[in-house]
Amino acid sequence: MSNDSRSSGGKNDPAFEDASLWVSRILSMIAPGLLGLWLDDKFKTRYLALAGLVIGVTYAIVVFMQLSKSAFQKPVKRTTADPPPEERDAS
Repeated sequence: MSNDSRSSGGKNDPAFEDASLWVSRILSMIAPGLLGLWLDDKFKTRYLALAGLVIGVTYAIVVFMQLSKSAFQKPVKRTTADPPPEERDAS
């Protein structure tokens, strides 16, 4: 068996990292509601599942806003002293 440096689905694989990130985001949105359901059943209440749902939805909105903000950020300005390509071609 050869020792290949390419990723083969291991923990260093970018697809695995993306998938695990999304799974953790989704679970952290659903977990408060499930915890609230469990607590409602344990303490015979009716409002903890609703509170968990509100917390999960609020978290989902915050995460969505952060993802949207990062997707639409302005490009970073160049900090090098090189002239733009148009000026380099003109000389």
